[in-house]
Amino acid sequence: DSVDWTKSPCISPVQNQGQCGDCWAFASASVVESAQCIAGGQKSLNKFSEQQLVSCSTQNHGCNGGAPQYAFDYILKNGFCMEASFPYASSEGNVPSCSNCTKTTPGIKGYNVLDVGDEAGLIKAINQRPTVVTVAAGNEAWKQYTGGVLSSCDTTDLDHLVVAVGYDATSLKIRNSWGENWGEEGYIHLKR
Repeated sequence: DSVDWTKSPCISPVQNQGQCGDCWAFASASVVESAQCIAGGQKSLNKFSEQQLVSCSTQNHGCNGGAPQYAFDYILKNGFCMEASFPYASSEGNVPSCSNCTKTTPGIKGYNVLDVGDEAGLIKAINQRPTVVTVAAGNEAWKQYTGGVLSSCDTTDLDHLVVAVGYDATSLKIRNSWGENWGEEGYIHLKR
C-alpha cells in the first residue's frame, strides 16, 4: 500500500516559517486546508492564515512554540481567516497584533490525537488526509537532509511539527515548513 497526497490538488505549496518557531501554525493550517479540500471532493484548496494562528491563538506562544491541539481549538471556536486577509509576517520572529480579518468556518468538526508510536493509527489517518506529526528535527541528520530515506538521527527529542502527506512500504513522506530549498523540495522521507 502507498498514499501520496502531494499528487492531489489538496496540498498547498511548501512554505518557509523563517526564523519564527511557529511550525505548529504551518502544520495546523496545512492539514485544515487539506481536510476541507478533501471533504469538498478535491475541487479547490483554500489557503488559510498561519499568521492568524501565530498572532491570535493565545494558548500557543507565537514564535516561541505551540501545539496543534490549541490551534485546532482556536479555529473551532473562532473560525479561520484566508491567508490573503492576514498574510504571514513573522519570518523574522516578530509577531503582529491579532487582526480583525474576516473569518470563515473551515468545516472541521474536531480532531484526534494519536499516541506516540502508533504507526497503524498514523497510517490509517494518512489514508484519510494529511496529518500533523511531531518529529526530532534538532539534529544534523535532519538539518542536512538532501534526499533519500532518513533512517536514523542522533536524538529522539520531539521538537518540530510537520505534516505526514504519504507513505509507502519503507518510509513516511513528510512536508516540512523550511521552504523548498530544504530537503527534497521541502519534503523528507523517514524510515518506517
